[in-house]
Amino acid sequence: MADTSLARAALELNPWLTAPDRFSDFVTQRHLPTTGFRTRTVRLPLDTERATLVIGPRQAGKSSLVWRHLADLGPAVLYLTGEEPLVRELAQSPALFRSALRELLPAPSAILIDEAQHLPDAGLLIKALVDSRPGCPVVVTGSSSFHLLARTRESLAGRAHYVRLLPFSFEELRPVGALGPALAQVLDEQTYARQVLYGGYPRVALAPSEAEAEAELHRLVRAVVLRDASDMHRVRNGPAFRRLLELAAQQVGNPVNLSEWSALLEVQRATVADWLALLEDMHVLHTCPVYAGGKRAELTSSRKVFFVDCGLRNALVDSFADLRLRADRGALTEQWVFTELHKVPAFEDRIHYWRTKAGAEVDFVIDLPAGLVGLEVKAGPAHPPRLSKSALSFVQAYRPTALFIVHDGPENTATVEGVPVRWVPLVGFSERVQAVVGAGRVV
Repeated sequence: MADTSLARAALELNPWLTAPDRFSDFVTQRHLPTTGFRTRTVRLPLDTERATLVIGPRQAGKSSLVWRHLADLGPAVLYLTGEEPLVRELAQSPALFRSALRELLPAPSAILIDEAQHLPDAGLLIKALVDSRPGCPVVVTGSSSFHLLARTRESLAGRAHYVRLLPFSFEELRPVGALGPALAQVLDEQTYARQVLYGGYPRVALAPSEAEAEAELHRLVRAVVLRDASDMHRVRNGPAFRRLLELAAQQVGNPVNLSEWSALLEVQRATVADWLALLEDMHVLHTCPVYAGGKRAELTSSRKVFFVDCGLRNALVDSFADLRLRADRGALTEQWVFTELHKVPAFEDRIHYWRTKAGAEVDFVIDLPAGLVGLEVKAGPAHPPRLSKSALSFVQAYRPTALFIVHDGPENTATVEGVPVRWVPLVGFSERVQAVVGAGRVV
């Protein structure tokens, strides 16, 4: 006998199945923003041989991205969510789940499973769906690597495309259209000034006022980060966990001292490490490892902490003051540069920093197949063709393929001890770096 309880839930989630002529209306009303949609640079591969896993933080626009692609496939899309208890219960048996889907819709044009981090074993379930050859794309979204990505790689080897979607980058937010260079520069500067304070979460970046953007960021901290940590990841010491986030926000761009944080939070050192790993899995924080190339005077084990979004960081320190007036201007500028680098797929998991025991430091080192690329970040203008002592030490130690000085000033170029050095303005720096570096190549 068919599972009518699941069928009733499916009808609630998929009202177009009984009114296919209204498919576009239902999708627009339920799953797509009515105003302010921005085209993402992320590509979504869809085929019938592999599942497509879209991973990223909550509220980053995963559902909008997916539905923009699925809307053209016709009204036979079958949509299920891991937040539905009946779906979670049935998902415990991949065989029963496949059978139930066939009874719901024998020939779907696509299958979408949203919020898959709530499922008991998403990897085995998706593997079973792909192996059953449903004849249509299978798309899965999830907000937590801990519950989804890390547990599916082995199960889905050769069976899945992995797509990472983070909050909007500067390039995705900058105005489009046939603009003159003077107007384009002014609008770019306004986009940068807003993004460095409020970040790139869609509802925040497209909020009609600064007050609404701030309110949305505080809501994200409370309802998404803290609630998910408590409900999904069983973090019981909420006050200490919140204090950890505040510590990370206050010390952004600094090496993490687990023992010091443990003492301040009055929790075990191992607990601090676990919480940091959890926040990284939730795409809230990212710990940036030190680059250790084997030089005896280098640090080898420290990690810096950065937020994946500037807005969340500023909400935690409760400051949205103009960047030019802030005491933390340097740290926030470095934080923003990190977020832009972190959103470049070719740089993922390749971003480090460099520091010697004597204190020489380069803010970011990207370890690419073609060689090292260094970036030094300045909140104010730098003065070419001079390099800081730290940058010069790095050049002499490693002869990087390229060194960028990202600063609040004009473009310039020089060659220092045989290494090409480029001074690039903060506004639009990522585009310039990628133009030189390419897809992991230096050109």
